Amino acid sequence: MLAVNGMEMAVPVVEPANTLAQAAALFADSAADLLPVMEGDRLVGALSLRDLVVGGCGSTSDPATTPVRSIMDAEPLRFSSETGAAEALDAMHARDVAAALIVKEPGELAGVVSVHGLHRLLRSPPEGPTPEYVRRVRGEQP
Repeated sequence: MLAVNGMEMAVPVVEPANTLAQAAALFADSAADLLPVMEGDRLVGALSLRDLVVGGCGSTSDPATTPVRSIMDAEPLRFSSETGAAEALDAMHARDVAAALIVKEPGELAGVVSVHGLHRLLRSPPEGPTPEYVRRVRGEQP
């Protein structure tokens, strides 16, 4: 069972120059635990809900003017499309994070996987053929 089978592909993203208030609005409007930080098509980091609360809103900085780049994690936990679900879950527990990135290649975002998604996947693996989006992320030919 691969972690990619439990990932969300349609996740909101932020740019390094976006403000913490803008990021907070994205968190409020979605069920995301982690926002990938993108410069164009290039993945440059991630912002977790914990980062926002502790590093942004919990500090003396003004969320309306403080950029995401000031508190984002430039080296977030990330997995390849070939990482096993149990291995990813163990790594996420070890780093005490709620979500991590799945990347196709360095700098190319495939999606976000959460601890909850991996637990759900490992409890009830999907039946039937491998979903088409998983084959695409792995780079398999149709």
